[in-house]
Parts: sequence; structure tokens; C-alpha cells
Amino acid sequence: MATFYLKQTRRTGRNTAANSRHAQNCYLLACGHLENNNTDAARAMLLRALSYHSGHSATLRALVNLEFTAGDIMRAQAYLDRLLALPEPVDAQTLFVQGNIELSKGDLTGALAFYSQAEALDGSTPELAFNKGLAHLMLGHGEEATAIFTRLLEEQPENARAWDALGCALRLDKHYDKATDAFLQAVEADNKLNDARDHLAQMLLEIGETRRAVLVLDAALAIEPERESSRHLLGLTHATARDFTRAVACWEDLIAHGGTLPETYHLLANAYLHLDDRRKAAATLQTLVSLHQDHFAGHLQLAMLLLENGEYEQGWRHLEQARAIDPLNPAVTQVVAAANAMRPRRGSRDR
Repeated sequence: MATFYLKQTRRTGRNTAANSRHAQNCYLLACGHLENNNTDAARAMLLRALSYHSGHSATLRALVNLEFTAGDIMRAQAYLDRLLALPEPVDAQTLFVQGNIELSKGDLTGALAFYSQAEALDGSTPELAFNKGLAHLMLGHGEEATAIFTRLLEEQPENARAWDALGCALRLDKHYDKATDAFLQAVEADNKLNDARDHLAQMLLEIGETRRAVLVLDAALAIEPERESSRHLLGLTHATARDFTRAVACWEDLIAHGGTLPETYHLLANAYLHLDDRRKAAATLQTLVSLHQDHFAGHLQLAMLLLENGEYEQGWRHLEQARAIDPLNPAVTQVVAAANAMRPRRGSRDR
């Protein structure tokens, strides 16, 4: 009997070693596929590696990165949980990836905690510094974000995205001149980085410099004529300058080319109202709430327009949809009261 168990143990040991070799070979093949940007083949080979060795840490780490890059945060987290359950010390790269997952989920404080742990283990890297600064920026920590991006740019003065992020951080603390310089440095480092032009235009709108904002957005659209965010902002810039005819032309063109930002429809409807075209305003709001059924402001404004036109049944329907989306919003109560006053004979619907 003892001899039997000894043979079984040796055979199991040989099988385990063979499986580990198979897993490593599959992992290496997957790396080759990743270098050639063949993610489907890479994923298949990585899963095959796990079929040989479910605890192959390099494979699990590669799957975390692959799924995170593909935008499948739930799968990335699942593979990361399996990786963290292994009886191996957690390395800085794993902590960094966990931070990235938390950042993508909106847990900014959690992301910063993991980034700090990764930094403590293995020092900082440009990518870690950028993401850490981004988390601070999203939390509204302008001073901290400015310090991080400034240090990063000392190492990488040609990093266009770091200049753009620095501009956003400086804008947060209302250092508008320095922010302008940072945004301009961003487009100097990468002339195609229209995110920086959008951010600069938003800041110029904030401080009332609509003419400069138009020039910046025109430059963005000269490079990317179909850029949705820049054309949306251009319409907003014209509307801010009270040039509603140009704003309407801009937003109509954007929608005609497939633009689907809900705010574009909402702003377009308001521009029509400024031009005293209630019919087009109502039609635009109808389109908005059909495309984005949970758009509170769209339902509420459409309800008011319909009620004012005497279309009570349709108006109440949209008003009730607005109330279902945000039942505690005081604007709903005000519109309900106004609607009841418009038609006193109607039974009150203020439930």
C-alpha cells in the first residue's frame, strides 16, 4: 500500500510540473499575440493556461490587464481577486492595477490608497504619478494635483496629457493665466490633442472670453471636423454670446452628423425658445426624451411647454415621468402647482 501511494505522489508531482510548463508555454504564446494586438487569440491562450494551472500568477495578471484595457471592469476585478488570493506577496504592479480599477469605478479615495501602497513598495512611475494626480484632480484637490503633474513634467516635459491635466488642476484653483499656458504647452507637445483645446475653451467660457473660445474650438474642428465635444462647445459659446442663430446652426449640424449628447438637444431646445420657435423646441425635447428616457430636465421642460400650449394630457404624462425620475425635486412641485392653476376645473393631480 505504501508503495502505491508513493507512486501516486510521484505521478501527481510529474503531472503538476507538466501542467505548470504547459501553462507557462501558453502564457508566452499569449504574450506574442498581445504584442501583435490580437486580443482574442491572447485571451483564448491565457484561459488555456489557466486550465493547466489555475493559480498561474503571470497569466492572471495578464488577464487583469487585458480585461481592464477592454473595459470589462467586472472580469478584471474577478481575475484580480483570484490573483490576490494566491499565497504570494502582492507586488507593486498588482496594487497599481487595483488602483486603476478603483479609479474606473469612481472610488477615488480607494484608488489613491492603492497607488500609495504601490509607490511605497516600488517607488513611483510616470503612469502611477499621472493616475494619482488624476484621482486628486477628480476629487477637486487642485493643489495636490498641481504638485504631482508639475513633478511629472520635470521628468517628461513633452508629456502632452500631463500638461493638459496640469491646466485642469490650475483652472480648479482659478489660476487662469497659468492654466492657459499649460493648455497651450499641451497642444504644442501634441497638436492633435483636442482634449486640451476643449478644456481651454471651457475655461475661457468660464471667465467670459467667448471670442477666444471660438478661435480655440475652430482650431480643434479644423483638425477633427466631426469632433462632437468641440462642436457642442462651439454652440454653447455662441449661445453664451447670445448669438442663438449660430448656436442653433452649430447644434443642428452636430445632430445631423450623428451627435447624441443629451445636453446638445436640451441646449438646442432652449436656443429655439430664445428665437421664439416653440414648435421646434417641443419637437427637440420630444426627441431628447425618446433617446434618453431618464432625462429629468427634458421631461420637465417639455411638460411645461405642452401645458402652456393647452395639451394637458401629454403635459401631465411628461410631468409625471419627471416626478418618477426625481420625486423630491422642488421644481416638480412648482410645475404641478402651476399646471393645476392653469386649469382649475381639472381635479388636482398633486399626489
